Amino acid sequence: NQLGLPVGSTRIFSQFNIDKEGNIANIKVRADHVRLKKEAIRVLKMLPVMKPGMQRGKPVSVQFMLPIKFAVEQNSLPKNQSGKQRIAINFDKTFNIVFENDDKLSLNKKRVAQAFARKQKPLKNQSYLSAMNDNNAEAVVWIKDVNGLYGNYFKNIYSKFGGMTNMAGMLDMQKLYGKSEMVLKLFLEKDQMRMSTSLSVDDRWKTMYTKMFNAKVNPKFYNYINTKNILGYVGYAVNTEAVLQEYPKLLQTMLSGVPQAKEYKEEAALVGDLFSLLLDEKAVGDLINGDLLMVLTDIKTKTRSYKSFEYDADYNRKEVTKTKTEPAPEFMTMFSTKNDAFFNKLLHIAQKRAGLKAIKGGYFMAASSKDLPFNMFVGVKDGVVFLTSSENGIKKIMKGSRKSSLTAKQQAIISENNVSFYMNAKALINKIPKDKSSKRELDLFNYVEDNVEDMVIKIRQDKDGKMLSDFIINIPKSSKNALEYFLNFGEGLSRRM
Repeated sequence: NQLGLPVGSTRIFSQFNIDKEGNIANIKVRADHVRLKKEAIRVLKMLPVMKPGMQRGKPVSVQFMLPIKFAVEQNSLPKNQSGKQRIAINFDKTFNIVFENDDKLSLNKKRVAQAFARKQKPLKNQSYLSAMNDNNAEAVVWIKDVNGLYGNYFKNIYSKFGGMTNMAGMLDMQKLYGKSEMVLKLFLEKDQMRMSTSLSVDDRWKTMYTKMFNAKVNPKFYNYINTKNILGYVGYAVNTEAVLQEYPKLLQTMLSGVPQAKEYKEEAALVGDLFSLLLDEKAVGDLINGDLLMVLTDIKTKTRSYKSFEYDADYNRKEVTKTKTEPAPEFMTMFSTKNDAFFNKLLHIAQKRAGLKAIKGGYFMAASSKDLPFNMFVGVKDGVVFLTSSENGIKKIMKGSRKSSLTAKQQAIISENNVSFYMNAKALINKIPKDKSSKRELDLFNYVEDNVEDMVIKIRQDKDGKMLSDFIINIPKSSKNALEYFLNFGEGLSRRM
């Protein structure tokens, strides 16, 4: 309540006409505060064109009276010193929505409020209040127990199907993951739109996550990537040994959620012990460390032949050779190992038993373009396993003559996160084959290519055990800010779809 109004509800009375063309006209509003009056007039002006009233078969102007009820709450959030619009939504037992100021996202506020608003006292939860204390965020969503909300949703779905009650038990998210709290924030900045989340879990899962995510992508990977050639990449880093050690515990927890499995509690524990016994977690962890980087560097077209059949007038079948043109991606996938010798033995056995073709230079052809629109090559060098569609690339790697460089910015995105995703949207769209596209599709491709930039997703664990993520869309320099960009971009897309 920043307007000095009494706590409770206040009513605004509005009057307007729907004219012969269905437009809203002659708006009049009576309110206790000038800002409430302005807001009511602004919202009424947003009403769509209506069907006009009819009298004796002709359209006529019709007058309407519409009362608008505003809920006035006590201040429960720190004052927003930046003057920016913010939406704060919390999910507890019911939904609670708090709006600060009222200048930028009012149309969204109306829709959200209609969908979710219910009466609830302002929260005093310190975590909630702390989440709201970011004056740079345009919107904040606080969820007290995300696993409870998520689990109850799926439980309700599966409980409607008699034969799927076991699945509902296994999807008891509170039992599986414990209580977890999430804060989601939206930032609309001059050069980017960023959506950030923070997920807090209970101590059991915090310990488990800390073990599993105690890993980084091998910095050797950076020696085989050129920044200028990147269309996109996916990076991933977990501790394989820790994942295998924790998996039996997770399996037992999942089974404990199924009613029928309670009588087999000892058997379930035995399955977990057997899993640990059969797998040497450290040996598997040394073989496959748990990091991976897959990089897309090009998209070309390739024409290849294939066998088909044709039929003559007498329905006699004849085998014919046809050709087709397909997109052929060029990519490089890398993951780390501490056991080069084992992988080389594995490749030599696959050469004998699975048809791998040994190539002079120490690498193998895993698949030929007869089966795929690209060749697949695999090799092992200096603790890195390579899987790529570029024979020239792996040839240089095995010789030690490949020289590449990755910018410090890209290295930071990969090395500082357990999961990373990057897409050079402009370059990727430029590479998509368009020779068979219609004029309308070409117009759409050109519009998107001219109006998109990079996209980044980052997921990591912080020092307090929280799981953090960022979803970032960079915007063209020609746009004033992210909000204007998305409104204009959406409008341009809709005209071309």
